[in-house]
Amino acid sequence: MKFIPFFVLFILSISFVSAAEISVLQENYLAGETVQVYVNASSLASSDIALYDVNNNPKQIAPLFTEYRDGYFFVYFHLFENYLEGKYTLEIQDAKDTFSIIPPNGQAVLQIKPGFILLDSQDDTFSFELSDVGDSSSTLSILESNAVLSARKNQLSIGPGEQKNNYVDYLYYRISSDLFMNISYDDQYYILPVLYPDLVVEEEVVEEEESEEELVEEVVVSESSFALLVSEGTVVLTLEPDQSKYGDLKVQNLLEESLILEYSLTGDLDGIVTLNESRVTLAAGEIYSQRVWFNPQNNSRVGVYSGDIVLTDGSSSESISVSLDVAEVVADEDVNQSSGSFPFVSDGTLVPKESNTSLYAVAVFMILLLVALIVLVVLKLRQKDEKKFHEYIEGTKKRK
Repeated sequence: MKFIPFFVLFILSISFVSAAEISVLQENYLAGETVQVYVNASSLASSDIALYDVNNNPKQIAPLFTEYRDGYFFVYFHLFENYLEGKYTLEIQDAKDTFSIIPPNGQAVLQIKPGFILLDSQDDTFSFELSDVGDSSSTLSILESNAVLSARKNQLSIGPGEQKNNYVDYLYYRISSDLFMNISYDDQYYILPVLYPDLVVEEEVVEEEESEEELVEEVVVSESSFALLVSEGTVVLTLEPDQSKYGDLKVQNLLEESLILEYSLTGDLDGIVTLNESRVTLAAGEIYSQRVWFNPQNNSRVGVYSGDIVLTDGSSSESISVSLDVAEVVADEDVNQSSGSFPFVSDGTLVPKESNTSLYAVAVFMILLLVALIVLVVLKLRQKDEKKFHEYIEGTKKRK
């Protein structure tokens, strides 16, 4: 399957045209999988949706759809398992998009239901169902695009004929944009859109004399080759000089080809912030987790350290701003920062430091052990001397 950076890109690319526009989320599917489609139209009915094979023969589908935002629809349907390999054309009103059905090559064939999630402001949990309609088993990896989503299971095993449900918890008040879940298995994966209904799509205001065609020509959408999977772009931490903390910073390759990313540190961060890797190669669609350590040596001087963690592929870059305050005494509530101040996919783990009490206990134990060994040796020597004296007395009696 092909990953498409769809949320903002799709909305921006179709905001200024009146005709229907559609975007199929993937380029390749297996027969039996679920096709997911974004649609921008003034209205939509089931009779507007049709699928044709490479010979322009109509194919039966049972599409489900909803209008999740004014003028924006999401459509999904399951492909029949007996559909032949080849190119297919999806038509919705006067818009068309294509995809291909490819051979399974012995891997699992999964359906997902529903094909999208529409968040509810009165709820804090949603679920989705995965069904294995093929002949092979698989293990699924489930990742969130943002820390405000928390899957109860990040890995599932599924076999032929099985259905598995997964639940995801969320905090609606902390969400401000559309999100997604990445569900990968074998060489395939689904992008499950998590749609935020309260998002306001801002349209560009243009002068009346500009025609619609001129406006479309002027709209330029910049595609990024990778995305940071963080809730915000700032890390704010407070630690004592002998404390350290770490978290996992995740990034996803949005391209259909491999990507080389380089990490660097700016400002005062060199030495007080360390990374596992400075240069990584990501396969198409791959999500990479970089472990970031703050004050790893547990010996930093008191002060405020600031700078950026920068990621670049040579043509574009993304960064996380860091502010680390190393203070003499830090209250527990300051050390355990909330996820809003530590926006990585994992909220950061404080590395426990050895206390003076535990070191003192170890020292006392070692001293007592040494004393016990000395006493044991002395007793052994005394017993040996007493035995020699007793043998001397017995020998004297015999000579007499």
